[in-house]
Amino acid sequence: MRGYPDALAPRCLWQRCLSKRTLHRYPSPQNRFSGQLAMLAMVSSILLAPKGNALPATPNSVGSDTTSAVATHPPATEPTSAGDPTAAPSATAAASSPTLSSTVDESVAVKLSPKDADESSVPDEVLREIDAGPEELNDSANDGAPPLERISVLPCQAELADEENVVQWRAPTTADIEARRICRQVSFVLREALQDLGFTLVVADTGRTNHNSLDEQLLAVAETRWAIVPRIELIGEEVRIELLAAIPKSRVLLKRVELADLEHLDVRTVVMIRDITRVAWPVQATPQVGETVQTPAVVYHARSPGRSVLVLGSALLGGYAGFTLQRAGDSNDGRLIYPMIALGTGIGVGASMVIAEEWDVGLGDAWFLAATTLWPTSSAVLLSEHHGASNRERLMYGLAGAFGGAALGTGALGFGGMSTGGALVTHSGGAYGTLLGGMAERMIAGGNDLPRRGLAYGGMAGVVLAGAWAAQFRSPSPSRILFIDMSAGLGALAGAALASPLVFDDSGEDKQRLFFGSVTTGLLAGGLIGAWMTPSEKSPSDSSLQMTPFFDSTIESTHTRYTLGLRGSF
Repeated sequence: MRGYPDALAPRCLWQRCLSKRTLHRYPSPQNRFSGQLAMLAMVSSILLAPKGNALPATPNSVGSDTTSAVATHPPATEPTSAGDPTAAPSATAAASSPTLSSTVDESVAVKLSPKDADESSVPDEVLREIDAGPEELNDSANDGAPPLERISVLPCQAELADEENVVQWRAPTTADIEARRICRQVSFVLREALQDLGFTLVVADTGRTNHNSLDEQLLAVAETRWAIVPRIELIGEEVRIELLAAIPKSRVLLKRVELADLEHLDVRTVVMIRDITRVAWPVQATPQVGETVQTPAVVYHARSPGRSVLVLGSALLGGYAGFTLQRAGDSNDGRLIYPMIALGTGIGVGASMVIAEEWDVGLGDAWFLAATTLWPTSSAVLLSEHHGASNRERLMYGLAGAFGGAALGTGALGFGGMSTGGALVTHSGGAYGTLLGGMAERMIAGGNDLPRRGLAYGGMAGVVLAGAWAAQFRSPSPSRILFIDMSAGLGALAGAALASPLVFDDSGEDKQRLFFGSVTTGLLAGGLIGAWMTPSEKSPSDSSLQMTPFFDSTIESTHTRYTLGLRGSF
C-alpha cells in the first residue's frame, strides 16, 4: 500500500476501501469472484445488523474520513498463476475481536461515501477515532521517502460555537452533524488528492488541534515533513474552505481560502491543494516516481541568415566575371557568351554556399559585402570611361574594382560582424558619395558633360568612409538610416526647386554652379534635419568623451591656490 508499512495494511483499508487502485492491487485473480461475493455479503450484514452487533473497532485503527468495514474469507483452493503480474501476495489481517482473528489470503475493503454512510451501523468507537486523528506510531517506516514527499494531515477543524456560544475553531462533535460530515468529506478528498499528487501520508500522532497552538504545531511537524490542516466554515448553502500548510524545513505557512458550494466541494478541495503544492514547489509541483521531466525547447540562432543575399550577390559577380572574361579574349563568337555567364554564375553560387556553410554569415554581413562590391565596380567603370578606355578595358576595370572591394569588405568583416544598420550606412555612403562627387565636379569645372571623374571618386570615397565608420562604431537602426536618407532626398529636391528659375532662361556656367550648390546645400540640410528629428539610440555611457568640470582651493602658508579644470576620460 502506498507509503504504509506492511503491518498497517489491514488498518489502512479503513480509509482506502473501494478505489480502483485498491481493488486492482489487493485481490488476486483467482479469488476475485469470491472476493466480490464476500464484499456483497459483508455490506448486507453491516447495513442490516443492529448497532449493538456491529463490527467492533480495532484498537489501532488508522484515522480516516470514510466509514468502512473489513471482512475476511478463507483462501481459495485454486493455485496462484506464477506468470500473472497482478497476483498479490497474501496478507495477514488481525482483528481486535477474538472471533474475527484469523490468517487470510487477502483483505477486501468496502468504502461507504461520507454523505451516504449510516452512522447507526458503525460503532461509536470507530467514529470517535476517525474524528480524533491517527494514533502514535513509529515514523521510521516512512524514512525511505524524501522529506518533500512526506506529509501529515491534521484533523479538520470547523468554526463552531461552544456551549457558551463562543465561536472558535475546534473539531466538530457528534452534535455538529453537518459540520462533522463535511469535515470528514474534505479530509477524505484531501488525503486522496495528496496521494494522487505523489505524496506519502505519514501516520503519526498529530493530536487534537486548537486555534491558539495550530501554527506552532504545524511548524513543529514541518521539521521533518509537510503538514497541512483543513478548516471549514458553514455560510448558508456554501462552505468556506481554508487550507493551512507548512513546508518542510521552513518557517513559512501557506494559506489558501475559497468559497464553494456543496456540489463542487470535492473539486475545489483538489484544486486548492494543487495550488498550494505548486507555490511551494515552483519547479516540480508534485513529485512523481518515474516521471519524465520535459526540458523547455531551446531556440537556437539560425545559421547564416544572410545566405540568400550572399548567393544573389555572388551570382551577379560570377556572371559579370564570366561575361568580362569572354569579352577580354577578343572573341566575337556569340555562342560563348551565355555559357561563360552561366559558368561564372554557377561558380559564384557554389562558392557562396560553401562560405555560408563554413561561416555564420549574417544579414548585415551579406549586404555589406554587396555594398563593397557594387559601388567600387561602378566607380571603376566610370573612371575608365573618363580616361577614354576601350570597352574591353572598361570591363576589366570594373572586374578589378569588384574583386578589390570584395577583398576590402571581407577584411573589414574579419574584425567583427556587421549589423543591418551598418550595411545600410555603407550603401547610403556609396550612393550619396557618388551624387555629391558629381555635383562637386560640376560646380568646380562647369560644363554640360557627365561628371564621370567626380562620380567615380565620390562613390569610391563614400563607400570606403561609410564602411570604415560602420565597422568601427555602433550603427543606428535601419529605420533611422532610411528616414535620414529620405530627408536628404527631400532636401535635395527642395534645393533644386528653389534654384530651378536660375537655369530656365539662361543656363550659363555660373547659374549652373548656383543650381548644383543649391541642390547640395538642400541635400546636406535635409540629412541633418532627419538626423536631428530621429531619436538617438546611443546612451550617455556609450560616449568616449566623458568629462566633468571641477574647482578646488588649497590653503598654503602665504596664499590660497585655486584650481579650475576638467576631469574625465578623453
